Amino acid sequence: MFSFRTPSEASLQRAKQNVIQYYTLVGIAEELPGFMQVLEHIAPRYFKSAHKVFTDNGKDLFYSPVSFAIQKFTANHMGKSNVLIG
Repeated sequence: MFSFRTPSEASLQRAKQNVIQYYTLVGIAEELPGFMQVLEHIAPRYFKSAHKVFTDNGKDLFYSPVSFAIQKFTANHMGKSNVLIG
């Protein structure tokens, strides 16, 4: 398991292997509509037209712009955490 408290190359490689071994598909929130289209393709019985829930005329319904001040605040505080990014 990947540890945020004691990050190492070995723990990162173990986390990657766990994803490969235990997950069929992994998506990211920023690409949710596209992820839903992939789900429709690989499991149409369960996800038929799922991307329509997240879009309206091609516009992502769950996206809301974030102000520069919030982006800067978040970036400053992420640098102080123990989470390994990258």
